[in-house]
Amino acid sequence: MELNNKIEENIKLDFSDVLIKPQKSSIKSRKDVNLNIKYIMKHSKHSWNGIPIIISNMDTTGTFEMFYEASKHNIITCIHKHYSLNDWNTFKNSNSNINWDYLSISAGSSQVDFEKIINIINICPEIKMLCLDIANGYSEHFIEIIKQYRTHFPNITIMAGNVVTPEITKQLILAGADIIKVGIGSGCFTEDTKVLMANGIYKNINKIIHGEFVINGHGQPVEVIKIINKGIKNVSNINTTNWYKNILVTEEHHYWIEQNQYYNNQQNTEFKWKCIADINYISDFLLIPKNINWKLPDNFNIDLSIYCHKDINKELNYIINSNYDIGYIFGTFLGSFDSYIGTNTYFNNSCNWMFENNNVISSTNLSNSILSVFNYTSTTNYNDKSNVISIHCWNICLIKLLDELIENNIKKLPLKYYCTDINYIKGLYNGLHDTYNSNKSIECNDNLNELLYWCCINLNIPFPILSNNNNNNNNNNNNNNSKQSDYMNYNMYSKFLDYDNMQVWDIQVDCPTHSFIANNSIVHNSVCTTRKKTGIGFPQLSAILSCSEMAHKLGAYVISDGGLTNPGDFSKAYGAGADFCMAGGLFAGHDESAGTIIQENGIKYKLFYGMSSITAQDIHNGGLKDYKSSEGKTVKIKCKGPLALTIQDILGGIRSTCTYIGASNLQELYSHCTFIRCNRQLNNIYGHES
Repeated sequence: MELNNKIEENIKLDFSDVLIKPQKSSIKSRKDVNLNIKYIMKHSKHSWNGIPIIISNMDTTGTFEMFYEASKHNIITCIHKHYSLNDWNTFKNSNSNINWDYLSISAGSSQVDFEKIINIINICPEIKMLCLDIANGYSEHFIEIIKQYRTHFPNITIMAGNVVTPEITKQLILAGADIIKVGIGSGCFTEDTKVLMANGIYKNINKIIHGEFVINGHGQPVEVIKIINKGIKNVSNINTTNWYKNILVTEEHHYWIEQNQYYNNQQNTEFKWKCIADINYISDFLLIPKNINWKLPDNFNIDLSIYCHKDINKELNYIINSNYDIGYIFGTFLGSFDSYIGTNTYFNNSCNWMFENNNVISSTNLSNSILSVFNYTSTTNYNDKSNVISIHCWNICLIKLLDELIENNIKKLPLKYYCTDINYIKGLYNGLHDTYNSNKSIECNDNLNELLYWCCINLNIPFPILSNNNNNNNNNNNNNNSKQSDYMNYNMYSKFLDYDNMQVWDIQVDCPTHSFIANNSIVHNSVCTTRKKTGIGFPQLSAILSCSEMAHKLGAYVISDGGLTNPGDFSKAYGAGADFCMAGGLFAGHDESAGTIIQENGIKYKLFYGMSSITAQDIHNGGLKDYKSSEGKTVKIKCKGPLALTIQDILGGIRSTCTYIGASNLQELYSHCTFIRCNRQLNNIYGHES
């Protein structure tokens, strides 16, 4: 079947973009559908027969316990690479009925991995399958690795990836791979990534809503047209000087950078898209636009009469406008750990500040601002013993106004007090900065960190160093000397080369540059990355379509690896041409999965940990190394019960798909499947789509 007949519109699509079109069917029941299939491998000549689902080699899913159960259903388990040789000896000697057709071992790209695989196969010569798994299947080095394994193990079936284009699919097959892992291949972020919205706030990437506006790489507001959960992927931990936390991102995600050739004895500067894995800490600088067109009012007015007694003098002017002084009042109240609305006997119904180290200038500036805005003289007290100056104010309007800056006991500037009045923003910044110098309260509040950053962007000044994990290179990292006046630039000063398996997200924006601002850097909307620009980036469904066509021409097979979030996605993957489907997150949290069970409020959870977490480091590396920080997460997954229940749910969904389109087996599912585009698959009135 021609590709153009598989999709009604020849565009690049993901699982969430399509539904399978129902057709006339003679299949009476799901039990009439046969999901077992037989494949002959191109290079190993291994004949495999089973249900083409693979449990991925994640630490908590690729376990011997998972294999025992999955093999009962003719499903493959890809065993993770952290089992020791003693573990393999025990596994082999304690089981006499191992069905080796449903077990695969795993390896990375190192020589240590290669030597370990030799030892494992010496222990278990019955092993028939090997998964070579690296983040970037486009490396020439990876092709040589496949050749090395093929030469040494001519009878082993080799899975290799991940890739997303037919050209590299062909190269990996010719190098010796029998099955190609087709992954999403585009960069994405963990859920705590903060995207700069067009209204000035920062929002977690997974909380963004279709139709909201974000800021693109040119500083313009652009509409979000899709939010995509990319499933569970490996991520790198990076540190930058323009964000206050470590950033977790897949290493193939592309950033818009300034490459300063001065460091290579050349007096020129180049701007380009570059993936995180290839960024040079010395010569490459992360960028953020200097001039931003916010979707915000020019200013705001506050009617103080709403805070006063009902019989106030209506003839008085109670309207105050956004200006430097109200910004400074807001900034000092938000930024100071010691500012509060009084509730004790003496300071009841008062607003109060304390300035440490006898900060006379800041306390005087605050008193002057209160007098200017409210025509009210505050009380100033000096404590010589503690070297502290305190400011007290009993103005009811100011008290009630500042009370709006506290939400659930956390200080936060309400959105209604965001505007583009530059003098007001200067006041906010100075107030935050003055109080930040006297205490560390701002480091404890993400909202205030981000407000301070927003002020810096508007004022075109360097971001302050807020992170507590910066190293000694920080003094040289705030450059802001971009050769192009459109940008401010910053360093990425460290990257941990170990990985986490974590839920990741991306957004698609309606913008020709396909860009947005994540953690104060210009990043690519990777859903739309083209082969010409980056060499990677197909949405998963289209990647399967193109890679499977190439693989099948060469007598090989493909695995859909990534993005499978429900049984319907499996059917779509097979319908697009996938021969196997690999998933990890769907199989986590079961009785057979690895992880500690805990109970909270009567509900059982299983701990699911990333490979850079303290948990994983303790298990595999003898504890956290001195040169590392614990950037991985240990998360709770609600216990799902026996693995068999999830397997039956997935298989039942695939069989149901077959009954709707008249397919008696998986081969017919492919030939009978036609996709139709859709804007929305589910009715979420009773809950969010998952």
